[in-house]
Amino acid sequence: MTVQQTQPKGMLIVVDTETTGLDSMRHRIIELAFEILDIKIREVLCQYEAKLQINAQQYAEGNKKAYEVNGFTKDMIGKGKSCEEVAEEVIEIFENYNISKNNAYWMGQNPKFDDSFLAQVIPKSKQYELKWPYHSVDTATMFHSLQMLQVAMGKKYEFVSLSKDDIAKSLGVEPESKPHSALNGVKHAKKLYFIIQDKLRELVT
Repeated sequence: MTVQQTQPKGMLIVVDTETTGLDSMRHRIIELAFEILDIKIREVLCQYEAKLQINAQQYAEGNKKAYEVNGFTKDMIGKGKSCEEVAEEVIEIFENYNISKNNAYWMGQNPKFDDSFLAQVIPKSKQYELKWPYHSVDTATMFHSLQMLQVAMGKKYEFVSLSKDDIAKSLGVEPESKPHSALNGVKHAKKLYFIIQDKLRELVT
């Protein structure tokens, strides 16, 4: 992995996960991906993707609808990396880029959801110890802000569900390909983020 000699002053960590369900107290993370970007120039500094192991019991306790979305099947049980391996890799990457709460924040469609499952890999206590970012921006709130600004400037309000696919449709972007993968989710959320950012800039300049 190549690390820049001069670290940017502001970084964006676009994150996504795939899981066996919606409840981080009952279900398990099965895939993690993120990209670290220089916010100012929109350059991808680092890309990471990992599939995580689950056992047969954890698979059985999962949600069938989740498996329909992410394409996880029985033959994938036991394959992938352990939480310990992934934790070690992610911590090393963050250390290499000097990621901290003072120079970076998370972004995604639902980063709070992703954060709850990331904690299965790297506990919150460890994240606090490492001074990792704990603030986040999500595409749904950004899109709603864009809508409200457009209404304030005279555009008629039209209700749009804040699901990522509906936001994408409203912005003229193709939905995320299925079955979902964490890395595709990262790329799709990043695309929406910058489109919304550009539209907001157009409205205020």
